[in-house]
Formats: sequence, C-alpha cells, structure tokens
Amino acid sequence: MLGGSALLTESRREDKARFDIPGVLLVTTGLVAIVYGTTQAESDGGWGSATVIGPLALGAALLVAFAVVERRVPQPLLPPRVMANRTRGAPTWAWGWPSWRCSGRSSS
Repeated sequence: MLGGSALLTESRREDKARFDIPGVLLVTTGLVAIVYGTTQAESDGGWGSATVIGPLALGAALLVAFAVVERRVPQPLLPPRVMANRTRGAPTWAWGWPSWRCSGRSSS
C-alpha cells in the first residue's frame, strides 16, 4: 500500500463526465422496439405482419441513429472503436448473433 501510494499518480479526470442522453434514449428505445417486435411474432400472424415488421424496422433505424450519434459525441456510451476492434468487437458480434437466433424465432 505504501509503495503504491508513493509510486502511482492520481488518475482522475479533470473535466466532468457528461452523460450521453441521446445515446441512452436511442439504444434503449431501439432495443425495446426490437424486443417488442420479436414478441409480437407469435401472437400477431407471424414474422410478416405489420405489427412485427414495424417495430423491427423502427428498432433497426434507432440503432443506426445510435451508431451515428455515438460517432459524434465527445464521450460516447459505446465508443465505435470498441466494436471495430477485432479483439473486443468480434466476440460481441459472435455472442449476439446466436443469442438472436435462439431467442424464440420460429421457423414458420
């Protein structure tokens, strides 16, 4: 403890962290729309019905808007470089795709 406090410097940021409110709202509503659309597939006439396609399209559009916003804000919620990095981004995509495929999507 004594050696660490003597050798290590303070690592706090001088400027205050800003919350990425647009990013939070976009990613949250986008994911909620996608979840809602997938849950409607079982009860509202299958994957081709408007009550499924509409929320899925809205969710996809909101997530694209989230990606655009994250590239422009000074302190993004999810920095684009994280998903572009093969070491961190590839496992995230590799985990996400099978999870989506196993989420109850029927083959009919």
